[in-house]
Amino acid sequence: MASEQQNIAFEASQGDWKRLSPISILFFLSKVVTHLIKDALPGLAPLIVIIANADNKVWLTGLILTGLGILILSSAVLQFWFYRFNVQENKILINEGVFKKKQRILGFERIQNINIIQPFYFKLFSLVTLQLETAGSKGNEADLAGISRELAEEIKQTVLTIKSQTVENEETLDEQQEEETNLLAICDLKHLIQYGVTSNGMFWFLVFIAPFMGMLDEILEKWIGEENIKAVVEYLGGGVQGGIFLAVIVFLTLIFGMLLFSILGAIVRYYNYELTLKDNTLKRHSGFLSTHEESAKLTKIQAFVIQTNFVGKWLSVENVVLKQASGQTNQQSAKAGLFVIPTRTKIQSKELLNKCLEFDDSLSKAELISRRYILKNSLIWSIIPIGVCSVLYFAHESYLALLPMILSPVLAAIFYQRWKNFRYQIGRNFGVFRSGFFGYKKIYFPLFKAQRVIISQSLLQKRAGLANLTVFLASERVSIPYIPMSVATDWFDRISVQVESTNKNWF
Repeated sequence: MASEQQNIAFEASQGDWKRLSPISILFFLSKVVTHLIKDALPGLAPLIVIIANADNKVWLTGLILTGLGILILSSAVLQFWFYRFNVQENKILINEGVFKKKQRILGFERIQNINIIQPFYFKLFSLVTLQLETAGSKGNEADLAGISRELAEEIKQTVLTIKSQTVENEETLDEQQEEETNLLAICDLKHLIQYGVTSNGMFWFLVFIAPFMGMLDEILEKWIGEENIKAVVEYLGGGVQGGIFLAVIVFLTLIFGMLLFSILGAIVRYYNYELTLKDNTLKRHSGFLSTHEESAKLTKIQAFVIQTNFVGKWLSVENVVLKQASGQTNQQSAKAGLFVIPTRTKIQSKELLNKCLEFDDSLSKAELISRRYILKNSLIWSIIPIGVCSVLYFAHESYLALLPMILSPVLAAIFYQRWKNFRYQIGRNFGVFRSGFFGYKKIYFPLFKAQRVIISQSLLQKRAGLANLTVFLASERVSIPYIPMSVATDWFDRISVQVESTNKNWF
């Protein structure tokens, strides 16, 4: 019945269908390339091996790249050609698909997030991409790429108006006053460099070079040469000393590459960053090559996360991430939609916390989790090195076989450091949990937004009167291990009271 109604709606509006701009072929081209890199690149490793072992590498590489280019371009052109959309009074109709046709109806009242993005290849033509996300979708429900900014703003304003009217009808609001636009945060080049070295973006460099690690031996042999490597080792002192110096230089070069990669990524993504607040809606404008304009309702924020690494602690800066309720069920897509506010001082982070969550709670004293966390994890993770040492010792009867046992105190030191960073606090309306190793991550969340609370105990924990507490939010899971059972019960009771007694909108 639903499909019949959809077909009727599509047929009734046959004359109103619009095409995207031909420039949107560039959007579909980038989309195809992104999917290729994400899904197919690991499978191209055998092809790289074939090219490496071929006699005529240039001819074979050129043939493969030409065929791949024709395939990608054809796919982008076909996707553009079969894409149609129809904007009506309270919904958008979309018809797309080359071999598998898709017809969708997006009611404006169902749209959860609406963002305007202007990639660099659209700037010259004054075109934008309008991203629409609905509840239950695994990603953006629709990308209207290559439409005019005027049309995008018109659709966005219509969606926001309809949704605000829906909220008024559902909550019977007495009045609605338009608020002034408040500038909450900006980021200059210095802030972005600091964000690059204090975020985890540097580790994406390893993901980027991972497909080429299998070719490392060939690169060293054919591009650099064994003789050149030996010459460098001799120049650095020769023998073991020269080898160690060379390894240190390679390691530092890798670290520098990771930092540079992270800094450039931060500049490209968050250049000209500006965060404003108006009508209980956060709006973020940023981007170097591509301009991103995104918004988030304050009511949708489920958790306020403050995090930094050891460099950030040294620079006295933090990065803020707003975890918001999202219709995206795909975890990777949800991560891509995180609302990041780079490089804040502690005072600025607290001011944002007050603005975003109206944080005015008096929290309890920060408490440590039980020391049994160190003992339990140290023992469990020491079983493997101790077992390996025992087998090697009895097999070779050499005390050198006992060297792996050094890992045991190292692991104990690691878990001790993690234990020191575990903290938890609770107030009348909010809960706070801190974790980390060299840096830290603090999660603030309103108690009434908890969806589920689980208290679990192992047999040993039960004897010691301890428990693990897990709080499930719409966008985050907060796990607090090895706390007294009485404390876990208190958290459970306070959350239950808040959930049952609070009538505030949380989505």
